[in-house]
Amino acid sequence: MLLIGGKQGLFALGSLIINIVLLLLLLLIFTKTEGISLLNISILFVVIGMIISILALDGWNRSSIIKISAAVTSVFLAFFICLLTMNHWKDQGLRYEELNYLTRPYRSVFLSSVLIGTAGGTIDTVITVIATLEELTKRQPEITAKQLWLSGRQVGRDVIGSMTNILLFVYISGSVPSLLLYLGNQWSFKETIEQHLSLEFLRVIAGSLGIVLSIPISVLFFLTVRRLKR
Repeated sequence: MLLIGGKQGLFALGSLIINIVLLLLLLLIFTKTEGISLLNISILFVVIGMIISILALDGWNRSSIIKISAAVTSVFLAFFICLLTMNHWKDQGLRYEELNYLTRPYRSVFLSSVLIGTAGGTIDTVITVIATLEELTKRQPEITAKQLWLSGRQVGRDVIGSMTNILLFVYISGSVPSLLLYLGNQWSFKETIEQHLSLEFLRVIAGSLGIVLSIPISVLFFLTVRRLKR
């Protein structure tokens, strides 16, 4: 990271370390304090973590404010839609058996993991889209809002496929040992998938939704600030 990224790589590494320490600290507070919601802790971590990640790359300026606003809006809108869907279907199809070892409520733990996971891919997409729009505006100051909108959509389309597959690979990879174990012990393929991948699939869907929503939201935030600046 330091060799390739130089100064920016150093800042990125610093933000990574700070976010890890922050997560561990918040989890420690959660385990040592009664009456604190894990979901609230996760919300706090996601907001602070996204701010730290973006500020480490851009510093405090108009660009970073746009990125932070777009990222926070996209993540929580995607999470809210996911939560409404789960409530509507009463968690039908979700198998919480893999969380049986927990002493905390399964659902809040799962929702916290969904929220944190959604933030990862969303930040990357927001930064990519807005950085592209900034570069276009810098090179072509007279570029129209419509052209920026179309350019942002095109960049977003290129990002969606790769980022969604990355989410799928990351989430599924952790379940491979369990899948092989159960299949090797004569479990049916259908039962094995339902048992171990239902939660992972929902995490992927929530993360993908965050990525998809972040594209128009990022473009709208950028165009709004650009219009106000003029």
